[in-house]
Amino acid sequence: MTTLRQIIYKSQSTIDYSHQDIETMMAHFRQKNAHFSVTGCLIYFDKTIIQCLEGSKSSIEYIYASICNDIRHQNVELISNQAIEERDFSDWEMAVRYIPKENQTDSKRMLEVIGLYKKEKQLPIETMESRHYFQQFMRSMFGRA
Repeated sequence: MTTLRQIIYKSQSTIDYSHQDIETMMAHFRQKNAHFSVTGCLIYFDKTIIQCLEGSKSSIEYIYASICNDIRHQNVELISNQAIEERDFSDWEMAVRYIPKENQTDSKRMLEVIGLYKKEKQLPIETMESRHYFQQFMRSMFGRA
């Protein structure tokens, strides 16, 4: 049995993307992720990217390395990197949520609570409680809470 890996990272984009820009890029990334059997979700707001990727260890390492070397990302920060028994987002080849500026206040507040937005130190998301909050947040963002 292949060991599954899940990573969660955040970064700042070097470009302020529109909703259409994100959707166009995601069409390409979904094909790449399908090729590598990677699932997950991505939230984009205020030039902040928060993404969860799940798949085989080798696939996740390859994709994460390409993200770290991508000039569209800066300040890439690995928040969580852990072995998992099953995927949290198995039915999402790569769900994406673009949050327009006028709707960001509640999302930013929730991310501050779980330690993923504008904090000096990150909370350890490997704990079951923080991972649960993150999963619930991501599912609520995509209407699957």
